Amino acid sequence: MERLYCEVTNKGEGKSLPPFDDFRRNTPQIQALLLKRPAEKLGLKIPADTQATTTATATDSHSASRTQAAKPQASRKADVDTSQAKRTQREPGTPESDSCQLHKQSITCSGRQFQLVENLPNKSISPTALQATNRLQLPDWNTQEQPSEHLYLTSAYQVYIDKMMEIGLGAATMSFTRFHHNFQEAKEQNRDFQQRFADMYEYLKEDKRTMSTPKRLVSNGPEGIEYCDYLKKNLIVCDNGFHNWLYLAK
Repeated sequence: MERLYCEVTNKGEGKSLPPFDDFRRNTPQIQALLLKRPAEKLGLKIPADTQATTTATATDSHSASRTQAAKPQASRKADVDTSQAKRTQREPGTPESDSCQLHKQSITCSGRQFQLVENLPNKSISPTALQATNRLQLPDWNTQEQPSEHLYLTSAYQVYIDKMMEIGLGAATMSFTRFHHNFQEAKEQNRDFQQRFADMYEYLKEDKRTMSTPKRLVSNGPEGIEYCDYLKKNLIVCDNGFHNWLYLAK
């Protein structure tokens, strides 16, 4: 995807793309969305399955960061490394401890059903969702309400997820692991974390206005319910450390 980015920009079709450093921080699925329109103008092809090209490296690139500090507030999922033995004891308050059942396109929890969130066509989202007035503004860090970095990031991540669903890109969200990594990287580089996401949101809105988006960007689903957690009462997020699947209560 990075080579394709360079090819597109070298041929003069990169005006609609974010700076390279910001581009490469996104998942391949978001990168594909950003590259689709300028690549098509040049007759260049986007890799057919962006997940397949990255699965082999997903564990290496993310397992080190999947510590408790890099998970949502309620997250107790197993590590991305599938060779790790499954834990025998689970803390309460997770889909797994609630005996929820994963059915790929839905999750059932004691009769309550959560449906897999897909990307939506523009006709199915609010008429104002793609307008300039709709912006992604992550909250400031209020140390009284969120005394720890982890609590702050959980709150900010909820805002990010809601805003992505608002523009019909619920199936193209980054994992909390990657979100946390972006925060750490911005802090190390003394860059504005909130502004980075605000800018990216504008790029995504621009592309969403002018091109169609597939309902799903990857064909596979979560490996198991142990990779899922409640982000809010009506929203379950399944995260293998690399890709997200959102399940919204019906």
